[in-house]
Amino acid sequence: GEPGSPCSLPFWGCLECPNAVITSRKLPAILSFLGFLEDQRLSLSTNHWAAKFAAAHARITRQILPAFSAATVEEARRVLSREPVSVYLPPEASL
Repeated sequence: GEPGSPCSLPFWGCLECPNAVITSRKLPAILSFLGFLEDQRLSLSTNHWAAKFAAAHARITRQILPAFSAATVEEARRVLSREPVSVYLPPEASL
């Protein structure tokens, strides 16, 4: 998009953005979104889920989480359990 304008991508588009910087502070939100993805896997057909969410799921589970220590990820899980994070998802996320 245009510099200074809001990004038009859905939340999970950030996961593929070359400008994205993911810090440990963002891990609770990432884990919350991962939970959403896994819930969607239970309610969507395999093909629909794969087309919509497989890339984001793989990026989180294969690249983002492994980039942090197990202790850091566990701390993010504790934070999330104490202070649930609401991740804004556009309506099409649940279609």
